[in-house]
Amino acid sequence: ISTYVALRSIIMTFCFFVLGPRLTSVYHFRLPLWMGFAAYFGSQALLVFMAPRAVPLMVLSVALEGVAAALVSPMTESLLALAMETKERARISAMVYVVLIVLTSPFGWIAGQLSAMDRSLPFALNMVLFAIGFGLVWLIGRLGIHARPAEKVE
Repeated sequence: ISTYVALRSIIMTFCFFVLGPRLTSVYHFRLPLWMGFAAYFGSQALLVFMAPRAVPLMVLSVALEGVAAALVSPMTESLLALAMETKERARISAMVYVVLIVLTSPFGWIAGQLSAMDRSLPFALNMVLFAIGFGLVWLIGRLGIHARPAEKVE
């Protein structure tokens, strides 16, 4: 199992330096987020539909997850930082992360309950959540909500 985690970390590191700078821009945030959510969705779909002991498909799933994490994580962090006033950034970031922890905490229990019913249901739940993220990026882009230029730090 640790081999897959190491592979994911290597792919993420590679994508942070090679793929990310070419695709990410706070003014054109939709493409990297769509690609990231699609890669997350694909990695989870592979886990649901692949045959048992299909190591090449497992490696592909881990690779897709690594690419997705390298695209989505920095982009969401950048958008969050740009959406806040410079002087209040630390306080608001702390509040956002506390709210995220509170909202995501029950998902471990929910995934456990779903897994008790069927082993593929937690992955299906992830796929639904990634599809919602994809839709939210589309909605934000459609409404014309764009990042504003970074404020000067005094």
